[in-house]
Amino acid sequence: MVNREESNERFDRYGYVVPSEPLNFEETLDPIVVRRREQKWLDMFSQWPLFISSRFDKVKNRCRKGIPPSVRGQACVYSYYLTQDSDPRVLDDIKKDLARSFPDHEMFRGDALGQHSLYDVLRAYAVHDPDVGYCQAQAPIAAILLMHLPPEQAFWVFVQINEEYVKGYFSDGLHAIKEDALATELLIQRISHKGFRLL
Repeated sequence: MVNREESNERFDRYGYVVPSEPLNFEETLDPIVVRRREQKWLDMFSQWPLFISSRFDKVKNRCRKGIPPSVRGQACVYSYYLTQDSDPRVLDDIKKDLARSFPDHEMFRGDALGQHSLYDVLRAYAVHDPDVGYCQAQAPIAAILLMHLPPEQAFWVFVQINEEYVKGYFSDGLHAIKEDALATELLIQRISHKGFRLL
């Protein structure tokens, strides 16, 4: 076994030999720079929906500079959500609806991979927004997203749809969607009598 004190080699905090000509790793960064980056990431996490929806280039640039080790767990939010415990009733409801979501589509037939991805996206969302949790009407939306996107991207698009475009649609009692449906019905009645009669 090599005695570190006898060797001229230097080791990083993970136990690896640091080359004599150091590469541009975090260990070579000024601690003040590292702390500043950590604070920027923490500030970004506090406004995550804003950054994901309208300042994604900033997120990408910060990822390329390197995610500080102290915040890496938070940066992998989707993976983190999948490790969290969920209300067993919510999980049961999600499982019941998997087979009902596009059963004739190859991604969601039987025990296909799409069903597992759909389960993960819906479960992660229930952890992300426990006040809403899960509603049966969410499954088809998430399934359509999964037909076009990898699971993590589908999850974040699903979050944006829920938080920016249909906020309140899936809350208990579905009050927001009922209000919008009534407003649409009244508008059609006022603008197009023929269209209203077809409703």
